[in-house]
Amino acid sequence: MANITEEIGKRIKYYRKERKLTVKQLAEALGKKQGTVYKYESGEISIDAETLLDIANILKITPEQLFTITEITKKREREMDLGENITPKLYVYHYDGRHNRIIRSLIRITEDELTESFLVVLHYDLKGETEYLVSEYLYKGRMILFDHIVYFQVQNVINPAEFITIETFHPWHSSPYAWGMLLGILDAPITPAACKILVSVYPLENEKMLETLLRLNPLELEQIKNENLFHLLF
Repeated sequence: MANITEEIGKRIKYYRKERKLTVKQLAEALGKKQGTVYKYESGEISIDAETLLDIANILKITPEQLFTITEITKKREREMDLGENITPKLYVYHYDGRHNRIIRSLIRITEDELTESFLVVLHYDLKGETEYLVSEYLYKGRMILFDHIVYFQVQNVINPAEFITIETFHPWHSSPYAWGMLLGILDAPITPAACKILVSVYPLENEKMLETLLRLNPLELEQIKNENLFHLLF
């Protein structure tokens, strides 16, 4: 396995390209020479903590994403015994009518042995589940588990004023799928908002089926009109 300096360099290069930044642009933002950034990415020289934080901020990721958490996470997933047949990943889908597209997100679940609680990371608007998870926004928080209902309460790691709450039926009981609601804050305009979501133990690929399921149907729209209230219909 490559040493940690080389691994960090690979991740910096990966996320830089994902953000469509050149080495020159990253160097200018850091106040460094291009040659120094090339050496960071190749693992030739180590990076001090302050520069790591600066790089993470420029690339709009958390510092943790620059470390070898992928291997550690996989190891933890193999060793985890969360009980109740809980899987360490959940896939979350909702339809964004403003941009006419499906938003795909990923929840990663780990167990905090000290507090005996469940910690979660939400990769919101996932760009692809590759070795390095890249998403538009990253949230961290906890999962609160009851017999039939699961709550996820997470906070934006870049903007701590933004929270997301997800409420869903238990996705690990009789079916690998569950309907739920996501409550958060829109960024334009800034206002509270909620949407219908589908949570799945497995990734779902059928775009047409997902769009049909995730759009508000006529019965749901009629319910909102008549009751001034939105709840999921089955």
